[in-house]
Amino acid sequence: MKKNITFYLFLVFFFTGSIAAADRVSVSVPVANIRSGPGETYDLLWKVEKYHPLEIMKTSGSWYRFRDFEGDEGWIHKSLVSKTPSVITKKKNAMCDQSRIQKVIFYLPLKKESLLK
Repeated sequence: MKKNITFYLFLVFFFTGSIAAADRVSVSVPVANIRSGPGETYDLLWKVEKYHPLEIMKTSGSWYRFRDFEGDEGWIHKSLVSKTPSVITKKKNAMCDQSRIQKVIFYLPLKKESLLK
């Protein structure tokens, strides 16, 4: 009985740990297409710019299913992302501690539709 409990606890920790440790990546090319499925034949949903952070949820061959900081989901080819750390700020004055201000590389447009042009 004790061995069964230990085994089940091991399984719970093993599987929940792998789910909780989702990979975080960012777009590594100037502009990347986000698709509705894992392949170039799937619909283009929107485009994202370099350094856009993504959380990988699933893989299918060379494609990653992800969720972004706004909760949107899509598919991106693995050659378009890297482990480069990135963050998103929604306001230009989001950092108010003058001693910790970093150079802003770019600002993300608030509407994804503006990137489809």
